[in-house]
Amino acid sequence: MCGRYVKAFSWRGVADVADPFWPEPEQDDAPLYNVAPGMTVPVIRSDGADAGEIAWVRWGATLPSGKPVINARSETAASSPMFASAVRARRCLVPVSGYYEWEKAGTGERLPWYFAFEGGAVCLLAGLWGEQGGEPWVVVCTAEAPCERTRAVHHRVPCVVPGECAQDWATGKTAEPLSLASPFGSPACPAISAWRVSRRVNAVRDQDAGLIDPVMPERGLFD
Repeated sequence: MCGRYVKAFSWRGVADVADPFWPEPEQDDAPLYNVAPGMTVPVIRSDGADAGEIAWVRWGATLPSGKPVINARSETAASSPMFASAVRARRCLVPVSGYYEWEKAGTGERLPWYFAFEGGAVCLLAGLWGEQGGEPWVVVCTAEAPCERTRAVHHRVPCVVPGECAQDWATGKTAEPLSLASPFGSPACPAISAWRVSRRVNAVRDQDAGLIDPVMPERGLFD
């Protein structure tokens, strides 16, 4: 996952996926079609009991070395000094409409693609949260791409929590939480769609819906 996603869902749409584990929907805020690291984003985390609450947190943390990080490798997160405690007790759901990834073309160009569930269903990404300097942060768990359709663009993908596992993921009621999440595009996930989009997505200032319009036939990469 390269570090941009789309937040154009309604909270009712989140409820359709995560029921019964979802907060009473807030008023829908303005959509963002180019969410980038450092922005404040909504996540769903445990309210300390068995229900969820919406929290607004910064996307991205800072490693002890000073290096910024936005993702956590699911293969090593449970043993990572930075993320182990979050895997045990500070998990959350990051609802997204879809995400962008960049293909490295033979010419050296980086070509943006948009990935989403077919039909536009909300995707619940597996998140870990914490605090630094009193400011809450979130990172997204990632895994090796499970299928050629995603691997052809990038070898890593975000991990997805199915709606029926949302409560267990966020409330800590499992000994092996990472087993609840699956790589985007795996058989455990809904069918996916992918298409090339405009290079305008490279500029964070651009936030309009036209960013996810296709610029070439969807089948182009996968013939």
